[in-house]
Amino acid sequence: MHILYLGYFCKEATFNALVEHGSNGSHARQQLEKKLLDGLIEARGGDTIDIISYLPEIEEVHKSAGEGEVYQGLQITYLWCKKNKIGSVLSSLKKNMRLIKAWAKGKEEKVILTYSVNPLHVIPALLLRRKCGFKVVTLCSEVSVYRRKGRFHLAGQISRKISSCLDNSFDGYILLSKYMNEIVNQRKQPYMVMEGVAQEYPRTEKMKKTLAVMYAGGLTQDNGIEILLEGFCKLAHPKAELWICGDGPLKECVEGYAQKHENIHYYGIWPNDEVQRMEQEAAVLIAPRFSKNDFTKYSFPSKTIEYMTSGTPAILTRLKGIPEEYFDYAYILEDETAEGICNLLGEVLAEDGRVREEKGQKARAFVLTHKNYLEQSKRILAFLRNMGRSGS
Repeated sequence: MHILYLGYFCKEATFNALVEHGSNGSHARQQLEKKLLDGLIEARGGDTIDIISYLPEIEEVHKSAGEGEVYQGLQITYLWCKKNKIGSVLSSLKKNMRLIKAWAKGKEEKVILTYSVNPLHVIPALLLRRKCGFKVVTLCSEVSVYRRKGRFHLAGQISRKISSCLDNSFDGYILLSKYMNEIVNQRKQPYMVMEGVAQEYPRTEKMKKTLAVMYAGGLTQDNGIEILLEGFCKLAHPKAELWICGDGPLKECVEGYAQKHENIHYYGIWPNDEVQRMEQEAAVLIAPRFSKNDFTKYSFPSKTIEYMTSGTPAILTRLKGIPEEYFDYAYILEDETAEGICNLLGEVLAEDGRVREEKGQKARAFVLTHKNYLEQSKRILAFLRNMGRSGS
């Protein structure tokens, strides 16, 4: 079978360069795509895989990366686009039409897998699917109507509206939460639920454990950043530290707390390998996202898998999109307030370090056994092969 992957993935050096030059590229998305592609490449057997990735047009990075790069023996074709320039958007749409048409020519069993609903990828694929005889499957990482970024800007509203219309246009769905199916698959097409993908971290030798509480992710109100900061400041623990990595609307708030409190450290956006090292050195990782919001049903936070893979125990809230089995391997923040965070952190940090270590290692074993990248990719390949053989 022939697979065309349409996504955002690029080599790590290119991704880091884009971020350094101001791109708002998602580290979580980059890592999920990497794990997914690593598994597909390793498990593909006789199947072929081609990759087209959308990248935001930044001249310095474009010059360095060129029109494409090789990853694990596969050629990635980059689709550079200035998304706020209508001319560039139209040019990229036409170019992608040509690329997809050229890929499909002369192939029998074929299927397209898209990451999320990017109109630059999805519109050409859907327009060509019947003429060229392929099915289009989406890895649904989010429900477009609940997308956070650009919610109050015209361009973001238009993009979200188009994506919402496209959500129900696919031939098959790979979902991160079973609840997504209620919204994005109203035509009752074939689907599977993946949740997340775990891949072994590079292990830090002679790791120095600290009494640090760490958060890595978006600095937004619905992620509970304010109650995390307030709750930590209430904590009466002389050796505890709070480490925060990430970016977002509450960046200045975090910086303000870090300036006032010497045990709060803000690191901004760091390369993924550095974040992984810090996650292994911390005493506990925390994701205080509010569970009361109904939209949490329609996603599975990649941070859950990332935290558990580190081997450091995690504090989670009972988000509706996380299956119950995950909570057996984490500390649960039931009281989602600053007081609740203070009390739970006090209990966790008072535990013997060996108890915390055992909890973290059990979580790590769980995700690496049941959600590892290779087994998840084998499931996806079986789903895609069935779609590819079903014809146009």
